[in-house]
Amino acid sequence: MEKYCKSLVLFVVCSRVLSNSVCASDYFSECTNSSNGRITYFDRHRVSVFSAPIPLETHVVPIYERLLVEVLKLWGDATRNSVVFHIVPDRQSADIRIDWTHQRRSNNLSRNVGEATLLRTQSGFHVEIKVLLRDRKTLSIVKPEQLKPILLHEIGHAIGLWGHSNNSKDVMFDIPTVDKPSSRDITTWKKVRTELIDQSFHQQAIVALKRHIDKNPEIAENYLSLGSVYADQGRDEDAITTFQKALAIDPQSPIPRLQLAQIFHKIGKFDHAAAQYSRLAGMVRSSEILGVLGTLYLLQQKYEQSIDYLHQALRLEPNSSKLNQNLLAAYHQWGMELIDHQNYSQAITRLQQGLERFNQSKILLYDLAVSYELLADYASAQKIYEKILSRYPRDSIARVGLATTLNNIGTQFSHQKAWATAREFYQDALKYDPQSWQARHNLSETLTRIGWEQNLQGALDEAIATYLRALEINPENPELYSNLGVIYFNGLNYEEAVSYLEKAILLDPDYVDAQNNLRYVTQKITKTLAETGWEQSLQNDLDSAISAYLKALKVSPTNAFIHNNLGIIYFKIGNRDQAIKYLEKAILLNPDYIDAQNNLRYVKGIRNNKFKLALGPVLVIIALVVLLLSLKKQKQE
Repeated sequence: MEKYCKSLVLFVVCSRVLSNSVCASDYFSECTNSSNGRITYFDRHRVSVFSAPIPLETHVVPIYERLLVEVLKLWGDATRNSVVFHIVPDRQSADIRIDWTHQRRSNNLSRNVGEATLLRTQSGFHVEIKVLLRDRKTLSIVKPEQLKPILLHEIGHAIGLWGHSNNSKDVMFDIPTVDKPSSRDITTWKKVRTELIDQSFHQQAIVALKRHIDKNPEIAENYLSLGSVYADQGRDEDAITTFQKALAIDPQSPIPRLQLAQIFHKIGKFDHAAAQYSRLAGMVRSSEILGVLGTLYLLQQKYEQSIDYLHQALRLEPNSSKLNQNLLAAYHQWGMELIDHQNYSQAITRLQQGLERFNQSKILLYDLAVSYELLADYASAQKIYEKILSRYPRDSIARVGLATTLNNIGTQFSHQKAWATAREFYQDALKYDPQSWQARHNLSETLTRIGWEQNLQGALDEAIATYLRALEINPENPELYSNLGVIYFNGLNYEEAVSYLEKAILLDPDYVDAQNNLRYVTQKITKTLAETGWEQSLQNDLDSAISAYLKALKVSPTNAFIHNNLGIIYFKIGNRDQAIKYLEKAILLNPDYIDAQNNLRYVKGIRNNKFKLALGPVLVIIALVVLLLSLKKQKQE
């Protein structure tokens, strides 16, 4: 935010100062009285002059225009064209800006004078001259010959003679009467030009001004000049006291109020500054004053007053970039304050007002979108972010904001258990912000729910595809692996089932659900495969039975019963070595496994017991029948 204000204004008028009666060869010691105590002149050969329209009858205006040209030429000749004036049509670019007026800005002036104001800015300075066209007492138009000395006097100030002569024969005498610069004026001007611009002569100016005040304490301009010198020295309290004295002498003059307002502003006494600027705004309708007042209220976070004054200033200067920047800042900061206080509806109202003037402002559009989001009006927030992106497609803030909004809309649908719609919004959110952890998490959760519902409905292939998509988003989520393992189990893909359940436990060794699932799946797979193997062995499809049992071992490699049954089937097909291997393994896994011990002794030729399979009492009886039939057949052969 830029502060819209100018530096201290320095005020100079022709006044009735009583000076020493003895005239030196020059009056250099007076030439910084009204320029902050510093040497001030234009450091260029050509000095531009703007002359505002002269408010007189049309047939008279050319006379006064020619008078101005004549006065400028007289000073050009006096300086031997070291200074050449040229009149320009643009006020803002001119070094000297002349206004012709019928009204007096101050009642504490001499009878027929002009006034010159030095305005310093960061880039330099310019001079504004008021030419008073009416006699104070008679109110008649001042004749050109009477106005000529006054114009010469004010132009003299503008080119560096920021003080007064004590000799009535000089143009710079406080009440000028001569019609051309004197040799003493020219000598003084030359001496000023030998000094460096901005060279300080504070103490010299203070001594001179105090002397003038002592001799005539009722001249407000001397207090103004002295206050400006104090301000330039950084003696703010002395400057304030002195400006207040000037204001007491001439309460209707805007200049001391402006000086006071600027110092209060500078030292951070914003309430005092605003009070002075407010009085000043009622006296002078100026975009500068209204703009500074608006800025002061902005600094005090009084946004409604700030916006009011900034709008008033912009009506006078609609193209001012600084005024527009501060007005934009006021709407932005007001909106943020309302958001901080959770007054989201009011924030939306104020931000919409700001957008009426700044309809393409990204910062106000951001603020408005955030307000809608906090009000849970996500649809409106979505439109705002999309508006920004339509103009600035790569804007990262808007992309992240839109992703957040789409995620929030997805969450609303999730609460309604509209999982498929929620998924679409989460996916769209990730298109705008692939790094959005909220959208990634929510999409993963939603896919988990969708996949599980597909599993329950028997759409196992779809469920698997959904969970695999979820794993792409969240590959470290053990719950996804566990559920996917269960789905593969339901689809009879036992190897994948066990594999995914084991991955779930690897990611989270304390994941009890995955451990229980793996235990259950292992048992179910083992039982299923064992039963399949047994049925196949009853049908004498021994190769298929071996395949089923081997698959069961992959799932339950420490199951002694399966090793026992495999040993018997290998024995039946004549593979005695494999039979012994599996029977020994069964005993190794379960040393108290009597059936396996008996079977091993039988296979090795020690027939101390009947040959037993490990499938429970009923299955053991069936196994014995099969075994007896097999032996009977061998005897017949």
